[in-house]
Amino acid sequence: MTLEEQTQEEYDERFDILTKRYFIKYEIPPKIANQYSPEFDSYDISELITENILPDKANRYAELRKTRICDGFHISKLIEWNYPLRLVDKFDSRFHGEGIINILRAGGEPEEANQYNPRFSGYEINHLLIAECPPEIANEYEQNWSGFSIAILYSLGITSQVLSSFDEEKKKRIHYILKGVISESGKREKRSQYSFIGVGSQSVILLKENNAWKFSQNIEKEAMTLKKIKNSHNVIRIKGEVEEELTVRLEYIKGPTLEKLIEKQKTLSSEKVLQYSLDIMNGLIEMRRAGIFYHRDIRPANIMINEKTDTAIIIDLGIATTDRHALPLDNRRYGGPNDLTSLGQVMYKMATGKHLFAKSKSMERTTQAEQLKDHREWIYKNPRRVNYYLEKVDKNIADKQLNTIIKHCIKAKKHQYMQTQRMLQQYTK
Repeated sequence: MTLEEQTQEEYDERFDILTKRYFIKYEIPPKIANQYSPEFDSYDISELITENILPDKANRYAELRKTRICDGFHISKLIEWNYPLRLVDKFDSRFHGEGIINILRAGGEPEEANQYNPRFSGYEINHLLIAECPPEIANEYEQNWSGFSIAILYSLGITSQVLSSFDEEKKKRIHYILKGVISESGKREKRSQYSFIGVGSQSVILLKENNAWKFSQNIEKEAMTLKKIKNSHNVIRIKGEVEEELTVRLEYIKGPTLEKLIEKQKTLSSEKVLQYSLDIMNGLIEMRRAGIFYHRDIRPANIMINEKTDTAIIIDLGIATTDRHALPLDNRRYGGPNDLTSLGQVMYKMATGKHLFAKSKSMERTTQAEQLKDHREWIYKNPRRVNYYLEKVDKNIADKQLNTIIKHCIKAKKHQYMQTQRMLQQYTK
């Protein structure tokens, strides 16, 4: 009997001749191989030994080989990264080895992963987690969007509400365009060429190579509104005519939205808050002089910071109106009796990184916007409730001038536009 044959005899009978030869070839001794659970095949055992995972540790996870389709590589990673078996057991039965590994490495928890629609694979959920797209938002997208596509759309700022706002014919066209953008954005060398800004409840603005296009269900109305404003400095300019009843070319502005700037810097200096607030106020005055009396959607996502001039520019006029008697509309997170109260909330957000009226951080999310809107409307029904939030401004805004103008805006009436502009001009001298 040769040495190889003698060695083969020492392996358990559960291993066939090819497996034994495999072990011998890769120098896996019988006394080690025989201790691994029968759930593991030769490739699993080889992977576990390569990663220095000995039988006593590996065997605790052996049941995953059958119940979760976890191979030796997956189990070695679970052990290496100190993920206990009880954590894996919390995942729904639809999750298997590769998906579980990807979700955990993306920082996801089983409880969160289980909330995603069953149509998403573990790998798709991994991409959604990396994009920080929570289950309640991902699940709202239509079935024809994969988890990979949703992750890109969400990271670009395109919500399911925007996509669902288009009628069926326009929806087909916008889907076709976005599929192309997603395909290009998925290529590393192309990724930086695309970005989206100024996403409202019914529109998206696409930036690519020094060009800007807006897609909207009611693009004709917004184009007519923009054309009323001549030689604006703080409102985005229209650069062309409506194309295919879907899109219009706008002025290209390089820089972040105010929302993204706040996310990055957390808070802005009092000087910057006053400067950007005056810019926004000037934009509102430009609109009024053109006969557009209310913007009705002033919020950080609809303000662009031109990095060349360090100027704040209003970029979305989708629900602006020429009606002097129109009621506030749709601005759920930063709305209020008028545009000035919206500006006051935006100023507080710039200065503190927090929403004045939100009772918690989660209340600021898109999914909680209706709750925030209801809470704010409840506040404005009683002056005493408003006073509580004015005291909150006193507590959190130390700069005297900034404190004064924020409180002025929070309780401002719709006829006080010029007064507010003069105050901001005085404070920014």
